[in-house]
Amino acid sequence: MAVYFKKNKDFANTINQIRNLSDGLGLKWQFVRLYSQVPLSQPILVRQHPGAPETFFVLERGGKLITLNSGGDRTVLLDFSSRVGIVQVENGAVGYALHPEFGSQSSPKKGYAYFHYTDVTADRQINRLSRFDVSLPTQKERLKSELVLIEQPRNRSGFHNGGSVEFGPDGFLYLGVGDANDNDNLQTVSKGLFSGIFRIDVNSVGGKISHPISRQPKSGFTANYMIPNNNPFVGRPESLEEFWALGLRNPFRFSFDPETQKLWVGDVGAEQIEEVDIVTRGGNYQFPYFEGGRRTERAIPEKIIGIESPPYFAYRHKANERAVIGGVVYRGDKHMDLKGKYIFADNAAGQLYSIDADKSGQMEKRALAKTDQFGYVGIASVVESLSGDILVTTLGSKTNPTGNILKLEMRESSLLSDIIELVGGLFGHSEDGAHVHGEGFSAMQSQESYIENCSRCHGVDGRGSKELESELARIIPDFSDPKFQSSRSDEELREVILKGGAGIGKSEAMPPWEGVLDEEQTKSMVKLLRGFERAKK
Repeated sequence: MAVYFKKNKDFANTINQIRNLSDGLGLKWQFVRLYSQVPLSQPILVRQHPGAPETFFVLERGGKLITLNSGGDRTVLLDFSSRVGIVQVENGAVGYALHPEFGSQSSPKKGYAYFHYTDVTADRQINRLSRFDVSLPTQKERLKSELVLIEQPRNRSGFHNGGSVEFGPDGFLYLGVGDANDNDNLQTVSKGLFSGIFRIDVNSVGGKISHPISRQPKSGFTANYMIPNNNPFVGRPESLEEFWALGLRNPFRFSFDPETQKLWVGDVGAEQIEEVDIVTRGGNYQFPYFEGGRRTERAIPEKIIGIESPPYFAYRHKANERAVIGGVVYRGDKHMDLKGKYIFADNAAGQLYSIDADKSGQMEKRALAKTDQFGYVGIASVVESLSGDILVTTLGSKTNPTGNILKLEMRESSLLSDIIELVGGLFGHSEDGAHVHGEGFSAMQSQESYIENCSRCHGVDGRGSKELESELARIIPDFSDPKFQSSRSDEELREVILKGGAGIGKSEAMPPWEGVLDEEQTKSMVKLLRGFERAKK
């Protein structure tokens, strides 16, 4: 088996999946595929048609909204990929919401869908919130119907775009945007619509409900909506009145508890801690001077804006737990064991968890189920269906349509049967997990993999990331430094890539990529790291 593992990459990939799957031994829950035969290219969010529950709308990260019916028929409803451009790091189409009157044939808003996406070319990046009318008869008309509400240029790092878009129980649209990896966007409500949750009236009701936009951000523009009169910073000099809350690093996913109407946010952390917040009007969630209830090395502002609010729950990074995906408070009746629980995920771990939503204080997260996709191609969204099912999307490979829509179910099969199913994939079935076969793994693919998975800490140029706290920045190597290059053999680089920092007695901040990268990909990654010194010269 050892020899076969070395010689046959399909076999090696499957064994690595089994090793990852074995982490779920003893879990009561499992994932099953909703559409086993439908190719999905990085599905980042799934929703149901409110008037036709058998129809699902799936947003693909490249900029396509597709419909899937109960038979698995795939139809492209809207293709705005030409507006999205380059999809890399955290860029792309990241979130969308359907208007509350979506599907109501008597309403002029029956086809309104609101998307947050990035418009990226080689020399600039723009974050945009737009409305499209997907009820129009042709693709051309749907694309032409774009109405831009918010447009903001940002730096080209590609990180911390946030992107969750939800209608609240009050009928207003809520948008979460990260800090864009830019210190100028932190702890301010007067510069741009970054590092916070924003609340707008897309129906422009006016009167006692809302009023026209009073100030524009310092870059970009806003239009085609009004500001709710009871937003917390309305009337405050120099404030952008769209702000509902601030002090968030990267609020990638959030949702409203259908019973309490509380707003639950998963805020993706920096290099040590992930946090879950219950966001309230005017709340300040303290990033960057506090994170996960922990004081950082960043200075506390002389004047605090809003109401300082600690997280509801936080967890420290482990080998592969390092990117929280906000989920839902489950109030359905289908899974009584989950009732009253907040169900959320970790993208890097590819795992689903729960915590108690109705208690406070110290608590531990409970592992529910694990996917075979992890390492930043894992879970990207967690939603509850109209029938009370928990659904997740997993991104899968960027170069192959290996994304999935998965449904949570009580485990009936044994771990052995899951392993048999995986091994069966070696014989006559195509690879459909997170792994990409190593054959023909090009230099471009190596670079893309590095940017997606490593540049968060090591920087796109291999010289480290400017956003890291000094505690971690001090131990991040400069790959372009000849001293580093001469002090590490290829085998040592390979070992740290596969085993992670903890696996070789160094910092846990470096995760293990064994099971994510196969042998050929690892060799290609080592070659790429060697290229940083030549690039510097």
